[in-house]
Amino acid sequence: MMQGKNAIALLITMFFIIAITVAIGIGLKQVNKAGAYVESEQLLLQSSMIFDDVLAMLKDSKELDYLLDDNNLSGDVFNSFLVGYSIPGIPLGDSGVIMSVELNSARSKININSFVDNNESVEVLREYLNYYMVNSAYADMILDATSGIKLDDSYRTGLFYENPQLYRDYIVSDEQLEEINAFYMKTYGDNNLQKLNIPKLFYFGERKEEYKVDLNCATPEVLEMMLRDKNRALSLFPVVTYEEDESAMDVKNLCSSSVCNSLTKDEKEELKKYNATCKIQPYLDVVVEVMQKEQTAKISFEYDMKKKKGYNFVYEI
Repeated sequence: MMQGKNAIALLITMFFIIAITVAIGIGLKQVNKAGAYVESEQLLLQSSMIFDDVLAMLKDSKELDYLLDDNNLSGDVFNSFLVGYSIPGIPLGDSGVIMSVELNSARSKININSFVDNNESVEVLREYLNYYMVNSAYADMILDATSGIKLDDSYRTGLFYENPQLYRDYIVSDEQLEEINAFYMKTYGDNNLQKLNIPKLFYFGERKEEYKVDLNCATPEVLEMMLRDKNRALSLFPVVTYEEDESAMDVKNLCSSSVCNSLTKDEKEELKKYNATCKIQPYLDVVVEVMQKEQTAKISFEYDMKKKKGYNFVYEI
């Protein structure tokens, strides 16, 4: 009988210990969550302050004012400005915060939302896709995602049947395009889409008549698509390196006057059809990253150098 009581007492003790352990575990979890929340709030505040400083830097930049004089602005000068004002990851004192600022031309790629307004550019896109053995239905998906809501459901593809939540006026982010890409690869069982260097091809801006691709800053992928000739596109760049495969191109210079200087008159006329120009487009693609411990805040936006105004803000944390 005594052994039975001892066993019951031991069992009760074990349950008591387990209960305390679980309670402590839950408590620590809540404390960690609260700590993470406080850190997120601090990072949010710090990144907002840094973002304000970056905007002020751009608005007050004498170099930027100098650039806006058409007599001074060239691909090489613009490139020097982009490199000079980009800030690699640097620590801010003893705060534990690391920040970086990256400036690029906001007109170096094709506006993915502009195909719906230009039939010739759509055909060029289809030809480019065909070269990489990607079904032209992918072009139809891009058109569907940028054509707005159709009350009669007269879409070209079944994109919205499986993804009814997708926005239909514009493709606004990498995440939205990734959903379209996933649907394409699932529907057609085709991984050739991964051969395309999409981040170097498309820009996610609102559809604007004044949007022009800046040929001084255009990526090799963009020129390859518009010129319909990969070798010709690569020949226009003085420094091109490759990663593991041939499609992973990396152009060392951000912008260069040599690209436009090397284009023939006929090529320039042909490229005009796709809203491309050799005149520098004074729009910046700005990415500000703030890192603290294991958290990162990222703010990206487009900056109009002439109007000294930012828009298309995207905040991620």
